[in-house]
Amino acid sequence: MKYDAVILDLDGTLLNTLPDITRVVNGVIADIGMAPVSRERIRSLVGSGVEALLEGLGVPGQWNAPLSEEISSRYAGMKDPISEVFPGVTRMLEILFQGGAPVCVLSNKTTAGVKKALDHHFPEYPFTAVRGSAPGRPAKPSPDVLLEILDEKGVKPEEAVMVGDGETDVRVAAAAGTAHIACLWGYRSREVLAGEGAEVFAESPLDVLRILELLP
Repeated sequence: MKYDAVILDLDGTLLNTLPDITRVVNGVIADIGMAPVSRERIRSLVGSGVEALLEGLGVPGQWNAPLSEEISSRYAGMKDPISEVFPGVTRMLEILFQGGAPVCVLSNKTTAGVKKALDHHFPEYPFTAVRGSAPGRPAKPSPDVLLEILDEKGVKPEEAVMVGDGETDVRVAAAAGTAHIACLWGYRSREVLAGEGAEVFAESPLDVLRILELLP
């Protein structure tokens, strides 16, 4: 499988951001008297954006928008993040960039949060396009932003591959008409992703390179 553009998810694919997300979410919901929730509960809800996460936690509707903004603000402003790069990801990026095709990032985290994370963990890699959530911009699994990225780079959907660990990554690839590689080191199981229609699975970042025929 060789493609003219690679689009990567962030949370659960490049970075294990679960500790930071859990810390910020619990700090914000405490402000409205809600009890803290476990990291595993947050894990099950990560991937569809902050508002969907809060809905899944049962946050009253009138609090969803203001708490989403507060979570995004606190996350972007964190002074001591403890997120970690998944093993093998740095090597995967090194070889992807050597391949010469555009390497992009598409996340449901805010664009500011995505750029801060990339600048902190991967300052040496000049990602071709970086997109996150923003007011008026549809989040994954809507294909709009993914198709926008491909159009900007002059790449047809069938010539691109989406690499991610979540249900929204499977769905956005299907909606846009791109290929998809499901990452099993992230936040979802093979069974969950297969249930969404995923067919190609990578056990590790180096498996992604093998699937893309960039490693033997």
